[in-house]
Amino acid sequence: MIKWIKVFILGLIFWFILTFIYGFVIGMFNLGELSFFKSNSYLHNFILYPIGIWLGFKITKTSFLGTQKDIPITKLQNELIVNELRGTIKDAYKLNKNDRKRVATNVMNQMLTYVSEIEGLPKPSKKVDEICKRQIREATIKRQNAITSLGAKNPEWIKAALIESFLHANSGLLEKKNIEIMMDLISGFIRENTK
Repeated sequence: MIKWIKVFILGLIFWFILTFIYGFVIGMFNLGELSFFKSNSYLHNFILYPIGIWLGFKITKTSFLGTQKDIPITKLQNELIVNELRGTIKDAYKLNKNDRKRVATNVMNQMLTYVSEIEGLPKPSKKVDEICKRQIREATIKRQNAITSLGAKNPEWIKAALIESFLHANSGLLEKKNIEIMMDLISGFIRENTK
């Protein structure tokens, strides 16, 4: 929101500059004597104002309505996501046998639920992207809400983190090799602990 306000102020500055330039051009060519330029000052400002605001948003590449285009995930971010999953899997194996089984079963069930939401839809498509982003947001909130003093020893947090990692991999936003690594890690944990 702060960035939007700064960009809006920048647009106002552009409007002021455009008004100054416009007035200079009108004065330089003695156009101020014409009735159109004498009586329509508000009209000219009405035209220049949105142009100034548009320039502010266009130059800074900020969305006026607050929607952002997808920013691709960098190679470093890909690696960080995979390394975070590896740490979560390590923590999951430290749980007792019953907790591991419960986490693995819940993760598997949740994965099936999430996959069923996009099953049969054309891929890639805007609708699938929207569903995947919503799923990731929901999973992130669940993981954040599961944070307790137990930290990474909390089975609920581990379950939420594994589901969130699965959704990142399932979204198709990561590099293919990292998707395969993540799916192997998650499915390996489920396979070993749901027997």
